[in-house]
Amino acid sequence: MIPRKISPADIAKGMGLTESEAWKYARNIDKHFLPTREQQCGKKVRIIDAPKPHMKRLLKKIHRWMHQEKSAHPKAHGSVKRRSPFTSARRHVSKNRNVWTRDAKDCFPSIDGELFCRELRKRGFRQDTTKLLTMLCIVRGRIPQGSPVSNDALNIYLWSLDQTMSSKAGNKNCEFTRVADDLVLSSACDETGNKLCREMEDLLRDKGLRINQKKRKKEGFQNRSKAQHVHGIRVDKRQGTEIHKNHQMIAWELSERYVISCKCLQPNSLRATADIRKRLEGYMHYSRQAVHSNVKHLRRQLELGDRIVARKLKAIRITAHKNKRWVVSVKRNKFGSKIVTRDEPKRIAAVWRQRQVEESKRDRMIQLELSFVA
Repeated sequence: MIPRKISPADIAKGMGLTESEAWKYARNIDKHFLPTREQQCGKKVRIIDAPKPHMKRLLKKIHRWMHQEKSAHPKAHGSVKRRSPFTSARRHVSKNRNVWTRDAKDCFPSIDGELFCRELRKRGFRQDTTKLLTMLCIVRGRIPQGSPVSNDALNIYLWSLDQTMSSKAGNKNCEFTRVADDLVLSSACDETGNKLCREMEDLLRDKGLRINQKKRKKEGFQNRSKAQHVHGIRVDKRQGTEIHKNHQMIAWELSERYVISCKCLQPNSLRATADIRKRLEGYMHYSRQAVHSNVKHLRRQLELGDRIVARKLKAIRITAHKNKRWVVSVKRNKFGSKIVTRDEPKRIAAVWRQRQVEESKRDRMIQLELSFVA
């Protein structure tokens, strides 16, 4: 992306709107977002500002446009096509003995419109382009968590930090990567790494961001005397990345639960089994990105459970659309309310109960006939 060449007309074209329509949406951006809500994420409470369906579609177009314009720095691996936490972790595998990690505390809420606008102007964006981008990316005085362009806005805001750290790390034969607000530095020399890490912290403070001291004490510095983890991925093995032991245990237990649920399947447990399968499938797709993982076992357990369910449903003559017995499709209307458009577990459960009622009636009729004969 060449900042000085980007105009409001280009942004509007990326949204599929005219320039005047894009400005109209930007000036009333708060009205196109749902009310702020709090969401529990582990032990942390996040403030979520989700866009309404029509606005979400427009923001997704901006997200795709930013990808085409390559708005993220090469060292940024979060919310970038063909990059992920695994591509970031691979840059630190067995290359350097020491790893430093820093996490920005309350990163998204800490970036307000004034800071964002100032950073865009420093990068060379035109004044009208800066104003439009700030109005589209900043909602209620912060970068909203829940918007399709939140990570893109953060990548633009931290571009100069990525560039500075990339140059300094490259000159010192070190490695630097970033995923959202999680920054990682690796070096073979303790002194060089500590110096670069202090400079990285200063750059974060210059951006108006605070260091998460709790994570800094826990995993701020890791040497080869113990397992090294980056973005929750182990990187101290020469052969490649490995899934964190805790994630492996969770996925393993989930696969066993899925097989047991399939063996004990009943109409009332169809939805719960479908939810377990969905989680297991997510862990399987996550695990297969690493070199070392238990993805083969997860796939075997998933297929075993699917075969058990298929046999049970075939015995009572029930079929599912495209054999996908676990699909639940949900859409939102213009008011933001969820509407279930397709619920295979619910439909199959209703048919199964009906078959059970029919079978019980048939059994009673047979018993009555036998009693008359006797």
